[in-house]
Amino acid sequence: MSKEMSSVSHSFLKNFTKENVNQFFSSDNITQLLSQALIVAFIWATLWSIEGPNACPPDGHLFHLLVVYICCHIASELMILFCLPPVVGILVTGCLLANIFTLNLNKQLATILRDISLVVILLRVGLELSPNNIFKLYDVCLRLSLIPCIVETIIVSIISCFLLDLPFKWSLLLGFLLSASSPAIIVSNVLPLKNKGFGESKSISSMLMASSCVDNIVTISGVMMSLRIIFNSEMPLVLILLTTPLEIIIGLFSGILFGLILWFIPSNTWQLIAKIQRFVLLLMSAITSKFVSKSLDISSAGPLACVVIAFTAAINWRDSQINETLVKQMDIIWSIFRTLLFALIGTSIKISNINFNNTFYGLICLIIALFVRSVTVIAIIFGANLNFKEKLFISFTWLSKATVQASLGPMALDFINSDDNYINDRKYAEKVLDLAVLAIIVTAPLSSLLISLTGPLLLTTNKSQKSEKTQTNKN
Repeated sequence: MSKEMSSVSHSFLKNFTKENVNQFFSSDNITQLLSQALIVAFIWATLWSIEGPNACPPDGHLFHLLVVYICCHIASELMILFCLPPVVGILVTGCLLANIFTLNLNKQLATILRDISLVVILLRVGLELSPNNIFKLYDVCLRLSLIPCIVETIIVSIISCFLLDLPFKWSLLLGFLLSASSPAIIVSNVLPLKNKGFGESKSISSMLMASSCVDNIVTISGVMMSLRIIFNSEMPLVLILLTTPLEIIIGLFSGILFGLILWFIPSNTWQLIAKIQRFVLLLMSAITSKFVSKSLDISSAGPLACVVIAFTAAINWRDSQINETLVKQMDIIWSIFRTLLFALIGTSIKISNINFNNTFYGLICLIIALFVRSVTVIAIIFGANLNFKEKLFISFTWLSKATVQASLGPMALDFINSDDNYINDRKYAEKVLDLAVLAIIVTAPLSSLLISLTGPLLLTTNKSQKSEKTQTNKN
């Protein structure tokens, strides 16, 4: 173990090399950065001509959003220079900007952009999933997606009842909220490892991405169910419990339906036009599913539909070059929305609003829950021919929390602010929000660093496996 830790520190110190600097300041990279700067300038000029004061300095909310995006994008590029995960730089920069300066960001626009970012990453996951790998590892994926989040929900619910003095229905809400992993962090940090071949011989990336999506669907369903129990006291409990599986069925069938439609539409007669139409139809069908489900108060259906649309459509596209083209297109869109998503998550973290009396006990609750979750992950991953190092890596990926916590964390407090009948529950909603913010601060940078730095050490490539086999044969 000490040898592995020394190799981690050695590889970290070697990251900032002359070759890295030369690559960063190469003419191609400089040209790309200048192109991006020019695009941003054109976008701002267009926004200024349409929106006027909203896009003008010093107080326009679109101007502030643009400044946050530029600063976070620069931070992500610097992280790449040091071979560190860009997500960490984006999160930290967004948090610093929000706590040092007074940002004027439109909350409704920020929520919409976060939702679209979630749609993009779920589509990216759906396109990447291989049916053969999923069917081969479906039992492991189900265990990995269901058992750790249920165990963590139970642990957090019990501990928060005593340490944070929360009523059980509020502790249940907190348990579901904190148990969600972040597919955005997992995909952002696992895909670079996948592209280098790490863990591909055992389909680890497919397992992680599929499981994280199901994990999110379960936890979002749990959060929405808990909110209904808290705020819809007139609604029978049986009806609330039946609503959750109904949402999942709606998401599953609508996703399959839209995915099957994309098998036949558009026609390939005009290939260039068909490529554009196919991309737009895929993106818009997923965005429509997400926002319509949200407006109909069946929020769990939207994220599931997004994954299923892409997965179903890709079954037919995978034999041709269509899927590969769409993956590249989605990567371009994700590179933009990744910065937006984590920048907005960072700006939602206001240190001054955190109640530090809740933070101490909340941190104890979080540490215990993460430890139990990690042990559970290692214990349940059998049947996939994984060694201990690979199981340890998977447990690191399952520590990540950001997307669901940032999106759903403020929901209870927002509802109380809009309805005076629940004003006595305000202190409970504030505790839930404080713990959601704390979970993001602690786990998002930590899991990103652990995945990026330990991945090459704990996972094997096809080449390394072949060399190991030849050595054992020689011996």
